Amino acid sequence: MDKTELLSLQFGVGASGLQITAGMPSLNRVDIAILKTDVSEIDHEQVHSLISEIMKDLLAKGSFTREDSCSNAKMPESF
Repeated sequence: MDKTELLSLQFGVGASGLQITAGMPSLNRVDIAILKTDVSEIDHEQVHSLISEIMKDLLAKGSFTREDSCSNAKMPESF
């Protein structure tokens, strides 16, 4: 599953949030409810790849900066 497919599913149900966790299917937040998706479990490598893709897009658009990240997080220089 790539980011476009995952975000399309989120948009399709009107979700305001997306949670991805290794070893679990993705979850969408719709209003106050947390809903499971029909997506199979996402492994560690897929989670890392999805987060990397999304972060690169946000940085490229100026929607997110390194200063916005958690001070405890280690963001690779490749972002």
